[in-house]
Amino acid sequence: MKTGKDFDSFATLLVQILEKVHPAVSIVDGVLGMEGDGPNNGTPRHIGIIGASSDAVALDAERCRLVGIPVERVRTCVIGQNLGVGRAHADDIELGGDQLPGFPLTDFRLPKSVTVTWNLSAGNPIRKFMENLVATRPFIDPAECRNCGICMEHCPSGAIAEKNGVMVIDRRKCISCFCCHELCTNNAVRIAQPFLVMCLGKLGR
Repeated sequence: MKTGKDFDSFATLLVQILEKVHPAVSIVDGVLGMEGDGPNNGTPRHIGIIGASSDAVALDAERCRLVGIPVERVRTCVIGQNLGVGRAHADDIELGGDQLPGFPLTDFRLPKSVTVTWNLSAGNPIRKFMENLVATRPFIDPAECRNCGICMEHCPSGAIAEKNGVMVIDRRKCISCFCCHELCTNNAVRIAQPFLVMCLGKLGR
């Protein structure tokens, strides 16, 4: 909550937790993965891999490369490397195990909640302007909302309230964590992806 929408601050927090816990080994079960907007609206996809490493940052970085995601877009990998908690550069990582024909994947669908990041501070007015152009946000479709209140009860920032029989998101409080989207079983919480983001996403793939 304290890091809010500052992606680098939140990523740094996660890396610091990793450094403190310092697991002996991390394992990724990638036999059956999920594309798109999970967990309620994602599409299962057989990927057929299992990965393990004593370096969780390296494991994440290689997992990104296998599904065609640029590692520099995953801030925990970048910051983990910069802070010396793990390795993210391909040249620094020693791989072992079976050969993986057919990888990296070129058609793996990312969730719409993936947001373009930039290195401006959270208080920078240019960043605030850019957020309106590129930031993905959740919104609630009133035609699908059943007013069950699950999203409101579990919203960590208290950004959701009932209005005229449906749930409404207060943009000023929303931190774009997408918990509401993950919890809604009625498919009422959608993801608003700006046109500019869709264009940049296609170019990035």
